[in-house]
Amino acid sequence: MADAYTGGDGAEYLRALLAAMGQPRRDSDRHLYLKTDCWHIGHIDRLLAAFPGTPWAFLYRDPVEVLVSQQRQPALYLVPGSMNAHGLAAPAELHTDPLGHGAWILSTILDTARQAMERHGDGLLLNYAELPQALESRLARHFGVDLAAADKDALRAATERHSKQQHLMFQPDTAEKRAAADERVLALSARWLEEPYRALERLRLQG
Repeated sequence: MADAYTGGDGAEYLRALLAAMGQPRRDSDRHLYLKTDCWHIGHIDRLLAAFPGTPWAFLYRDPVEVLVSQQRQPALYLVPGSMNAHGLAAPAELHTDPLGHGAWILSTILDTARQAMERHGDGLLLNYAELPQALESRLARHFGVDLAAADKDALRAATERHSKQQHLMFQPDTAEKRAAADERVLALSARWLEEPYRALERLRLQG
């Protein structure tokens, strides 16, 4: 999404890129869905400038559960310094604290999502706890998708599998992750993530 390709907000480049990568694969294909990582919310202005009026959704999860996951297997975008070019430069005190740095990055992502919801129309906040039921209800309605019975069956079959390890059946892990949260995780969540998470929840529950 860098300006180096086209200058300005890169809208022309984005449209050309998705036109090339989003070619129909079947005669029945009618719609294109773009799935991004959570940190791309920082580029929501550019995305919506390229595709004005497009419905979009932001999926988020209880921060304690997220931090437990990051403690076990950190994402690359949470590595100190990795997001500087995208405007996510954490305080210097966190550069030698990978988990604390990750908590700060995630807090900024959540706050950016809140601002995006207040600034742009056509947005939907979706809490991980609402899945998979919300796929057939809130999310489908938001994107104007009329699911046939066969679509619902296929969707339910897909959600039964682990998204990152397709050979495994999905097992809810909320209780396990809450139980695994140590004092460090709880303290970081309270310092950096609790307020932006609650702010998103208030917006979501207000509809």
